[in-house]
Amino acid sequence: MQQNKDTRDFIKEKLYESGKSLNGFAFDAGIEPAILSRIINKKQGIKLDVLIKIAKELNIKLSEFFKELEDKNYNY
Repeated sequence: MQQNKDTRDFIKEKLYESGKSLNGFAFDAGIEPAILSRIINKKQGIKLDVLIKIAKELNIKLSEFFKELEDKNYNY
């Protein structure tokens, strides 16, 4: 059975596409690496302030972030 992809899977894919390490991305975004790790490993939910930092580091507006989630049929 295939699991539905969600926001955390999307972030993980975007992190990979960025070419940065988890630690490097987290540092550049102003997020604790442990928090980012727990998010992408589905052990922690995502707070809005962290999601905003992630979107900024990906150089996309939050509205574009959600639009891409919808376009790719990810669950929130």
